[in-house]
Amino acid sequence: MNPKQIITRCVEEFEAKTQVELVVLIKKRTQSYYSYFWFYTLLLVEIFWIATVLWNESFAYEIVAMESLFLVGLCYILFMRLGLVKFLIPKKVKIRNLKNYAAREFQNMGVYNTRQRSGLLVVYSRWENECLLLCDKGVKERLTEKEHQSFTNDFKVAFTGKDLSESVGSMIRSFGVYWHEKWPNEDDENEIVHSYSGEDE
Repeated sequence: MNPKQIITRCVEEFEAKTQVELVVLIKKRTQSYYSYFWFYTLLLVEIFWIATVLWNESFAYEIVAMESLFLVGLCYILFMRLGLVKFLIPKKVKIRNLKNYAAREFQNMGVYNTRQRSGLLVVYSRWENECLLLCDKGVKERLTEKEHQSFTNDFKVAFTGKDLSESVGSMIRSFGVYWHEKWPNEDDENEIVHSYSGEDE
């Protein structure tokens, strides 16, 4: 089985033992971040033009313009294709974007709309390298703040493991043991169809 099938199976096993409706999302990034790309690219182009004007009095506009276009293309490859722009984005911006994305998916996927308010969304974004657990009311009532933070950290470690299916699958099984004791399954109904979605780029 591929990683998606393995993680999906683990989520199904988790939900068979607990009342919690678990959804796991893995994203490459939660925003396009093109505004940061253009900001840093245009800053470099401006520095390049200023340096050219100051140190080369006999420059040709046509050549400098072509060199500037080349610089834009190079920045696109470095910042967007290779993902280096993520190192230039403040951490608080990454966390805010992840929270906004998680809140939208929490509503769009119906995680908030289960009968016993037992929805739990686990989101991890590779570019942001951040993990978030978003819980509905029924889950929050059974989870302390310390446990919530501990599970968030554990999931983040699992998502960054070399073998994604093994590390995340193992974490979900451990999570299932905890919730089987805390809130065992009271019915066999699965209210959320899509329990796992991952981007494997």
